[in-house]
Amino acid sequence: MFYLFGVLCPEHLRKQRLTDKKKIESANAVQLMERDKSEDEKHGQQLLNTIFHADFFVRNTKDNINSFRPNLERFVKLILGEAPITPTKEESAMY
Repeated sequence: MFYLFGVLCPEHLRKQRLTDKKKIESANAVQLMERDKSEDEKHGQQLLNTIFHADFFVRNTKDNINSFRPNLERFVKLILGEAPITPTKEESAMY
């Protein structure tokens, strides 16, 4: 079995993280982000074509992983069938 996790983050925040934390020059950061979206190579990254097939989405807008850890843990528990987990209000509404 395979589960695809889609990690979403606004472009301006991704660029800021690349330039501030990874010390990548601004122009190189933009080039890297563009390449990841749709690489020209046959087996290159195709983020824009792939992200919509994700089974689960995580919004990565905060610097702290603990901000989305509960959602990740909940999904893993659902996958593993650890315990009965009731749908959230949002999930019920989507149904």
